[in-house]
Amino acid sequence: MNALVLQRCAECDYVANFWRIGCPRCLGRLEDFDAAGTGVVTTFSIIHRWVERFEPHLPIVLAIIELDEGVEIMSSLVGDDRLQIAVGSPVEIAPEGWSEKPQFRLAAAGSE
Repeated sequence: MNALVLQRCAECDYVANFWRIGCPRCLGRLEDFDAAGTGVVTTFSIIHRWVERFEPHLPIVLAIIELDEGVEIMSSLVGDDRLQIAVGSPVEIAPEGWSEKPQFRLAAAGSE
């Protein structure tokens, strides 16, 4: 499974959605932590054409995901059911995927 690592401020608990050298809220020390790897889709786009090297993965579902930790990230969805996506769909980090970056899949019913 791909790991999803975020940063949290040791002083004020602010969660950063991209790497920083210090907390933007209080200038405190940020520490890495393993995110739960679950969230919901806030918006998405389905890509049907792209550069040749991505053709085996088309259509690509690119989504903005609000993680349970409260930050939003952009990622792609994998899985045969990925086209069943909707705003509000629960997602979880996918153990399979074609990218070295964490990818998500639609969460199975009752898996949250």
